[in-house]
Amino acid sequence: MKLLVRLLLVLFALVLPSVAGAAPDGVTKRGGIVDADPALWVIRDADTTIYLFGTMHMLKPGLSWFDEGIARAFAASDELMLEILPLDDPAALAPLLMELAQDPGGRTMAKRLSADDHAAYSARLTAMGASPADLDRFEPWFITMNLAVADYMRRGLSYQSGVERVLEGAAKSAGKSITALETAEEQMRMLDSVPDEEQVAALMSFVRDGDRLLDQMDELIGHWAAGEAEAAGRLMNDGMADTPETARIILTERNRRWVDQLVERLDRPGTVFVAVGTGHLIGTDNVRALLEARGLTAEPVPY
Repeated sequence: MKLLVRLLLVLFALVLPSVAGAAPDGVTKRGGIVDADPALWVIRDADTTIYLFGTMHMLKPGLSWFDEGIARAFAASDELMLEILPLDDPAALAPLLMELAQDPGGRTMAKRLSADDHAAYSARLTAMGASPADLDRFEPWFITMNLAVADYMRRGLSYQSGVERVLEGAAKSAGKSITALETAEEQMRMLDSVPDEEQVAALMSFVRDGDRLLDQMDELIGHWAAGEAEAAGRLMNDGMADTPETARIILTERNRRWVDQLVERLDRPGTVFVAVGTGHLIGTDNVRALLEARGLTAEPVPY
């Protein structure tokens, strides 16, 4: 699986979804509600506690994760820290998104792809009810994102059921402060900075094998729901060697910046609930490992 496809599906708070499938081993159904127990970690010093929780940005309704240890840790926290702040007016980002999403050189997908690849690409879009002509002026990362989101919405996933949306609502109701590690603009510019060849490779992976790639997300969400962080990490690591620049831009560099911010946050007292895409807390060069390298051990929170 190409890394960019996987990351487009699990990491970005602004645009990316995840999928909830059948209840996996270790996850129990109760009256139609699926009981989930995702992993939670904590780092502490003398006067600061920081919880680390890996999220899924888009989920099906009926997955019960905001309870038990996660609810207790959240209730004890003064601050919710997300990847980006809640967007009061998402439409305000549209001009920048359209600027970044369009090829500055005017290249179309017909110019980027071989004849065989373009035929497969056009057939895939048409089968999904999209018009290749309408997307022709956009860059591959933007097209991949839209195709993936469209597929997940058809599968019944909802941003309203996603982890961030639930936590944002709970934080606002409880009067907790909400902070962020980066901005929506930074996220979009990172997507746009992925090398062209890796963007095209990810798009064609989705075009030729999109159903299997999306189905594999069921496995990832199953590991997440069962608290199986190491298994989820192995799944995330699969295929990273094929897209080293994508891994560097979207994972490693961001994780290092975030660790700097978390270490700095330890200098101020309080309790913080940090919720970021689950791919940042598992797999290669994850936030927990980078904290460990700086002498800060993220301990699992039992519940």
